[in-house]
Amino acid sequence: MACRGGTWLFAAMLLATTELVHAFRCAALPHGRARRSSCPVWSADYKVFFDVVVDEKPAGRMTFKVSEDFLPKTTQNFRSLVTGEKRIIDPLLSYQNCLFEYGPQYVQGTFNYKWSHVCKGKGKNIFGKEKISEPQELVSCRHKCPGPGGGYYYGMEVDLEDVGGPDQTGDAGRNLISTQLQKPLGLILEENPNGQGVFVAEVSPGSNAERSGNILSGDGVAMVGEEDCSAGSLEEVLGLVGNAKSFVSITFSRLEASLENDVTVLTIPVGGPGHGMSRFDIIRVSESPSSWKQRLLLNQAVIGRMESGRKTLQLMATARQAPKIVDCGVL
Repeated sequence: MACRGGTWLFAAMLLATTELVHAFRCAALPHGRARRSSCPVWSADYKVFFDVVVDEKPAGRMTFKVSEDFLPKTTQNFRSLVTGEKRIIDPLLSYQNCLFEYGPQYVQGTFNYKWSHVCKGKGKNIFGKEKISEPQELVSCRHKCPGPGGGYYYGMEVDLEDVGGPDQTGDAGRNLISTQLQKPLGLILEENPNGQGVFVAEVSPGSNAERSGNILSGDGVAMVGEEDCSAGSLEEVLGLVGNAKSFVSITFSRLEASLENDVTVLTIPVGGPGHGMSRFDIIRVSESPSSWKQRLLLNQAVIGRMESGRKTLQLMATARQAPKIVDCGVL
């Protein structure tokens, strides 16, 4: 009986110890949340805003819904840098007056895609450590990247089914913009991955295309003159443009995504440059070609989704100078 009683006593002590450890883990996480073995259902904890200046002119406000469920320490760092509440300790702990840059996705070494808006911040995190690390949360909330290349992204799952982009052919669901452009146009065009259709990869600063004010990166080439180019190859489109005289009549098609279908997310890198520090990215997933959705999301943790400010992002994508955050905070 003594042994049996000792066994019961040991079991009771073990249970009490387990409960104590569980309570400690819950208390150690923000808002008393315990780590979960599977990815939780996303829900917004708060909203943040960024007021941006583009080419020294006010470009409006972007707002994002942010969740703390996935990466509590990382989002705590992000929120503190948004509010600037730690600036008393260190003036570098704020996103105010930080610049947006563009990711290192280059084609032929001449330009970069502007579907990813990168803010590197000021290179510090509020914890005073070299890197923020949350391996358990990342492992439990990872998702396969779209496309054949594989890899993962983390945090909030992005629904990419039926999401449009410049690789769509045809004019369904698109607005048509016709314009007369003087040569040289100042457009960098690229063929869609499926070989059908061509889109504007970049509008060169100071070019005739930029001065027209009608063309944005991501616009599809629908017609050159009277020729339908919605499913044409890059060689065919360039040939038609080359055969034109001083001015070229081009019709572009632009997908105007509805709020329901628009996928613009706020992400934090989980590896590579800026990981564990102050960097965050704004990725215009729905406006990027399908072949780029995978590369843009790879090794990113999605912590939020855009609520408003798509026009501001479009201005940022055509900026001559690095867009700047002039004010930010929590709503």
